[in-house]
Amino acid sequence: MTEMLGLGIMAEIPCVIFVSQRGGPSTGMPTKTEQSDLYHAVLGGAGDTPRIVLAPTNVEGCYRCAGKAFEMAERYQTPVIVLLDLYLSNRLETVVLPNKVPFKANCAKGLSRRNGEAPYGRFAITDDWISPRAVPGEAGGIHTVTGLEHDEFGRPSDQAEVHERMSAKRHEKLKAAVHHPGITITKRFGDTGKVDVGVIAWGSTFGEALEATLQAREEGVRCAAMKVVMSAPLPIEAILDFINDCRAVMVCELNYEGQFANLLTAAIGRPVERVNNVPGVPISVANILAEIRRLAAGGSRIAAA
Repeated sequence: MTEMLGLGIMAEIPCVIFVSQRGGPSTGMPTKTEQSDLYHAVLGGAGDTPRIVLAPTNVEGCYRCAGKAFEMAERYQTPVIVLLDLYLSNRLETVVLPNKVPFKANCAKGLSRRNGEAPYGRFAITDDWISPRAVPGEAGGIHTVTGLEHDEFGRPSDQAEVHERMSAKRHEKLKAAVHHPGITITKRFGDTGKVDVGVIAWGSTFGEALEATLQAREEGVRCAAMKVVMSAPLPIEAILDFINDCRAVMVCELNYEGQFANLLTAAIGRPVERVNNVPGVPISVANILAEIRRLAAGGSRIAAA
């Protein structure tokens, strides 16, 4: 499946892929929940394969992320992965949908956005790194599409300067996704300003993280929680703003390795506390609350520099 994903990235083809995680590896635990496909969703593929990954935290978020995923796929001309988990996929939740569909029917950058007198370059370099994309059969839109590295006209090329330029194009165009309108990329809950403990979570685990945070606040702990909906590209600026307000930060997730924590620390260069469980069911609120209490009391598993 990563072969087709890589082709979509190289050929800049909009598509949306839904992944519902279960306990792995291989057939694993097909009826149990887990969050262990994050590396595969964010990094899976041959070569540099940038893409957009969204991980909603509740059922309403699934609806909104699904609609926005199609917007983003067209807008940024790339595969978008909506990363669910089995607990989220199988649960029932009352959702009040908006009266008017909040998604744009067409976010494509069409041929009208180009200089009609110049030869059509399907992969032309533009100010926002996104090229006008022809609809099949559209007059003046004949072009070449290939899984090979290519120049602005789609012609295969292995020249160093071409690969450098097109690699930059595929990466740079996605940076604007963290500011895509109408979708919550990150959101903070709990105490404002400086806090003793900050809790970061993604996917359905954020529900337990938020409940534990609210209970800790009732016990007098200055505490806040942040949900991160976009895993790629990572909204580093917003996450750093949150972390800078926290004396201690913990990341909760349902995988053994701490996959999101690893991606986060690699991006920001700071260690975080980890709550990694793989029980096949959601992390218990009591477990997260116990870790918040420990950190609030000054405990830490992070070795001093």
